[in-house]
Amino acid sequence: MLADGEHILDVPAKLSVRARLLDTGHNRKTDAYDAHAVAVVAVRTEGLRVLSYDGQLEALRMLSDLPR
Repeated sequence: MLADGEHILDVPAKLSVRARLLDTGHNRKTDAYDAHAVAVVAVRTEGLRVLSYDGQLEALRMLSDLPR
């Protein structure tokens, strides 16, 4: 997604958990609740880290994963 030019925010797990608990009032963890909580945090929180694509770093990761 990054290589295709999408903007992706890094939402910390602690913030999404807090948003889920405050929004629903219970601690049930489902994919739908998690997705909603992450979206709410991403929209309402300023200063989240924006991820970027680094082709050289990706090449190094691929080389380091090669079997020896």
